[in-house]
Amino acid sequence: MPRPLRDEVFPPDENCFAHLYNRCIDGAYLCGQDPITEKDYSYRKKWIVDRLEQLASIYLINILAHNVLDNHLHVVVLTLPDEVEKLSDRDVAIRWLSLHPGRELDEFVSVHPTDAQIDALLGDPEQLGKVRARLSSPSSFMKDLCEPISKRANKEDGRSGHFWEGRFQGKRLLDMLAILVCVAYVDLNQLRAGIAKSLRESDYS
Repeated sequence: MPRPLRDEVFPPDENCFAHLYNRCIDGAYLCGQDPITEKDYSYRKKWIVDRLEQLASIYLINILAHNVLDNHLHVVVLTLPDEVEKLSDRDVAIRWLSLHPGRELDEFVSVHPTDAQIDALLGDPEQLGKVRARLSSPSSFMKDLCEPISKRANKEDGRSGHFWEGRFQGKRLLDMLAILVCVAYVDLNQLRAGIAKSLRESDYS
């Protein structure tokens, strides 16, 4: 059975609570202590947290909880397409172009787009409409989270290929009980894995 389309799971015109999840390729410890090579990649967890903070300032998506472990990550979010609709076209263009200026740059740095870039996007209503929708899209959000991490790690390791196992997994949370249970599950992940002894010791969450 084919997987449902993302827009069926997370309707783009509805505010949605969602649990988003991604796993390193083959469950490898690419963000922690590799038990085979004994290399420690734990510092990459900060890359992910820093990127989450950056995306939270651009996207109209509230991050309710997150947890970054040695070989996977969890994020619980609330999408806000109703808030995106309140943005002016110019605000939409500036937000998007600050992350996607169309030229090579450090993907962990936001830039202020030029007037020419803003005017070019404003002059393309079809593309601007797509960009507006992406500002509250879980798929776009996770792409902008995971791809730069993959590129940075591959560059550091002198390799190419997949860092993440595949496209992210996502589940819509339909009521308050589901939201509370999911947030608790995400927050307690490091305790269950034996990485931390208390919530206070749960780093990168």
